[in-house]
Amino acid sequence: VASGEAAASPGRPAVAGDPFAPIATRALVAHLAGQLDHQTLEGLDRIHQLAVGGRVVTPWSSMIVLVDDAQRRALARASEADDRFEREAESGVEDTTTPGAPLELAATPEPEEWLLLCMVLLALVVRLRALRLPTRLTPA
Repeated sequence: VASGEAAASPGRPAVAGDPFAPIATRALVAHLAGQLDHQTLEGLDRIHQLAVGGRVVTPWSSMIVLVDDAQRRALARASEADDRFEREAESGVEDTTTPGAPLELAATPEPEEWLLLCMVLLALVVRLRALRLPTRLTPA
């Protein structure tokens, strides 16, 4: 390997900073997914290692945003477990099929909405006064 070049290895693209490395990694992962046994941890570990090294998302890897150290430690423990590829997935059906009660929503209008409400109220008051006052345009 010449100086300045990175050696290609599983889980790491051949050239650091190569914009096509994620595309090549994704193609390699798709190829290996068709050949490797998805039931063995060795096959899944190899695919996962390539995906993480190439920074691509696959069905066996994910892009996770960790907020604090406790979450990072929990992810590290889960990554070492024997059932690391058997994760529970949320379908989102729970959120869409059981909406909350509509009257429990407590919303505060924004300043623009307050201005609009005041203008409507003012227009209503002006209209009601105009209907109550007799016209004084007739000469006496």
